[in-house]
Amino acid sequence: SSDCMRKLCDILYRITGVIVVTLMIEIILMTFLQVFTRYIINASIPWAQELIVYSMVWMVLLGCSMGMRKHEVACMDLLIGKLPPKGQKIIRIINNLILVSFLTVLLFINKDVVANAMSRLSGMMRIPMGYVNLSLSISCALTVLYLAVDLYDDFISLLGKGEEKTE
Repeated sequence: SSDCMRKLCDILYRITGVIVVTLMIEIILMTFLQVFTRYIINASIPWAQELIVYSMVWMVLLGCSMGMRKHEVACMDLLIGKLPPKGQKIIRIINNLILVSFLTVLLFINKDVVANAMSRLSGMMRIPMGYVNLSLSISCALTVLYLAVDLYDDFISLLGKGEEKTE
């Protein structure tokens, strides 16, 4: 049911939020530590820059999926805002169908990229690069799930068989 999917989305959103905040804290601490060791101790942590960059990739992509869940992504709604509510809903459905299509294709393309990148190791940390590329797949999958729930709610609302969703 739609309520179960919404609950699942809420749980995934909260888990993603914890991961994003943890990554942000790690990025800040590692950046501070790298600056401290480089300029105060005159030594460098060889793998710190790599960890910061890969963490930032994960943080940004997961953050994008969170933005989509809460409808807090940049969009041009100047013209759409002038439409009646039913017209706005139809445009939102078309937009979300296009996004789901694009993200699904991206998800399947990235599956091969991740598989191929598992055999390549990062320069300093020696981790499989597939784990970095996996961030795109997870972000796409989360966003498709969130959009699917929105599409379901919008279709039901458009057909007049349900209540308007509230955020």
